[in-house]
Amino acid sequence: VKVYNDLLMYRVDKDQWRSVSSEYCPAPRSSHQAANYKSCMYIFGGEFTAPSQTSTFHFNDLWAFDFKKMEWHEHPVRNGPSPRSGHRMVTWKKNFLLFGGFHGAKAQVDMTYFN
Repeated sequence: VKVYNDLLMYRVDKDQWRSVSSEYCPAPRSSHQAANYKSCMYIFGGEFTAPSQTSTFHFNDLWAFDFKKMEWHEHPVRNGPSPRSGHRMVTWKKNFLLFGGFHGAKAQVDMTYFN
């Protein structure tokens, strides 16, 4: 198993993919969620699975990719949701609503919002 942390951007008008690099970026992960707000794409959570598939790690971090500066920034989360993957996140007004997900074999059925 290979888990990625690369960011690819697709230009519809040019029918072209390109890799976007940033010195500081989130750790490799899967099953995270992304939502846009203003000029940034935010990601929350996800999981890292070891190449041997013998262990996993669940994240509860919040990152933003700024499309104007083309760089990542981590946003400290105090009293935020528990670590999880497989959840859903949407933008609502000036908030992100986050619902459900998993941590190991345990399903998360709570709903949280970031403001």
